[in-house]
Amino acid sequence: MHARLIGLLFVGLFAWILLACEAAVPPAPATPVGQATQAAQATQAKTPAETSAQAVAKTPPEVLPDKVVVYYFHGDVRCHTCTTLEALADQAIKQHFADELASGFLEWKVVNTDREANRHFVDDYQLYTKSLVVSALKDGKQIKWKNCAKIWELVRTPPDYERYVVAEIRAYLDGV
Repeated sequence: MHARLIGLLFVGLFAWILLACEAAVPPAPATPVGQATQAAQATQAKTPAETSAQAVAKTPPEVLPDKVVVYYFHGDVRCHTCTTLEALADQAIKQHFADELASGFLEWKVVNTDREANRHFVDDYQLYTKSLVVSALKDGKQIKWKNCAKIWELVRTPPDYERYVVAEIRAYLDGV
């Protein structure tokens, strides 16, 4: 009887840990990241005619980056959801961007931020949890980046997750 009670307590504690990790969906960032987000918010309150006319007048020409880097950042401790986030991104990138990867125009990097050499990424990209970040480089300098925070909302619906990740990366490959 005593062993059964200990077993039940162990199972309950394990379930609680898993639920706590998977329920830790990060909130949306308090401030928008990147100019594209700010522009999108600014145009939401306008009519379509106003938006398109102003977009043509005020939108700077797009810059085609030399390289786009997609990072998946994680730490030493990884739950099932965290490894799923990485696996789904890996699958989408390799399936949809094989040519870009082969040419070197797109790089896919999985980075452990608990390693001393990688800790700077936490400050560089204002990371607070496992994250997928898309970064555009021009002449060896980063010109724009985005933390794709919706991966946490979409991890349980792989087709939606894939569409989101592909769209975010495509937007950077096509110019920023």
